[in-house]
Amino acid sequence: MKSTRLLIFFSAAVALLVLSSQVPNALGRKWQRVTSAEARQLKFDHAFHKTNAGLSCDACHPSAAKSATGQDDLLPGHAQCTDCHSVDKPGECRVCHLSDTPSLSPRVSGYSPKFSHQRHVGPAAIQCEVCHKDLDSKYESTLAGHFPNMAACMDCHRERLISNECSKCHEPTENLVPADHRNDWIRLHGLASVESEARCATCHNIAEYCQGCHQGDPILNPHPRDYVFKHGQDAHLSDLRCGTCHEERSFCNECHATMNILPANHFRPGWVTASGGKHADEAQFDLESCMACHETRGRQPICASCHGEEHGDER
Repeated sequence: MKSTRLLIFFSAAVALLVLSSQVPNALGRKWQRVTSAEARQLKFDHAFHKTNAGLSCDACHPSAAKSATGQDDLLPGHAQCTDCHSVDKPGECRVCHLSDTPSLSPRVSGYSPKFSHQRHVGPAAIQCEVCHKDLDSKYESTLAGHFPNMAACMDCHRERLISNECSKCHEPTENLVPADHRNDWIRLHGLASVESEARCATCHNIAEYCQGCHQGDPILNPHPRDYVFKHGQDAHLSDLRCGTCHEERSFCNECHATMNILPANHFRPGWVTASGGKHADEAQFDLESCMACHETRGRQPICASCHGEEHGDER
């Protein structure tokens, strides 16, 4: 029996070692980083065309300002480029392309059907650079290009007092799940949340969504094993952070009452006496601090257990 337990323990330890060695690699995997131009096998530089050539955005994207759906292909075609560039002589293709026999560049025409450039450029008067930043910088080749992320859109809507409901910009049939949420995401999402909890909060109500799985689950508990002995320090530093998951005040009160864990001043001589004691002075100075523990919804306040009798005797 003992040897069986040792075998199970050893197998579990090996599994954890293998898992721990794989998780960082899987989470931190990086794809080749390229520019938007390189992804289309081009030598295109937005900054050069805008600064040196003095071209505006609509010179190459003339239909963008009138586009009312994200299914429009707004990338310039070969005809637009040849208005400025000569392609009559052999080898001139390499002025713009990475090879002498360039293939057709991939197009972008499958964005949200409800997205309207017309509304953003027209009534909202948003400049192209506000949403399309760092167009010449590198990005992961698995992405479509330098487009604003969900957080940027939601921040802008919030500032302009515009609804952030999904249906405002997306159709019910759209797949809004991020690419990294597939395959082994259940196993890896914990590490990703540690890196950037704010990113998760873009779509998820952290307190409700996470607690649906993690509440009361010691295996997936986000705290270290001995956290019960150290959590007081964190609670004093930022009780708001604790409140992300532990919203109910009773979560603290029930455990502290059971373990008879009281504030240090409660053990001082004269804290409670027949004539009142030092607790009365503390209550007059900071009653809210007292009520943090001595208030249970739907029950009589602890003060009434003593002071109620006093009022009764006076009557």
